[in-house]
Amino acid sequence: MGIGLSGVTGAMVEYALDGLSLRHAAIASNIANATTPGYRPQKVSFEDELAAAAGGSAATIAQLPAATVVSEAPRPGLDARAVLDNEVVQLNRNVLQYQALIRGIEKYTATIGTAINEGRR
Repeated sequence: MGIGLSGVTGAMVEYALDGLSLRHAAIASNIANATTPGYRPQKVSFEDELAAAAGGSAATIAQLPAATVVSEAPRPGLDARAVLDNEVVQLNRNVLQYQALIRGIEKYTATIGTAINEGRR
């Protein structure tokens, strides 16, 4: 992805953004297929791997397996409205996590920019 952060922080942020992006696509698929008979909802989990690697180096985090989409068991008997409500909540949660990471990157780059500009004066 190349977000411009280096070291462990950059590797963790990049891994998290990739995982959240993949999760967003999985949730969108779940919403689109909420009323499809026999549809197997999709789930993306990457937080456990990221937390386990948090004490390691950037190289350790770079070696983590990419987040993958896993199909869950079908949800027979669940009301489509309940499924949609749950998926929309998960989508909103995912969007908030993604936005928080992006805002953190923006603040970091603004701080670096300020340091560079002040050094030129």
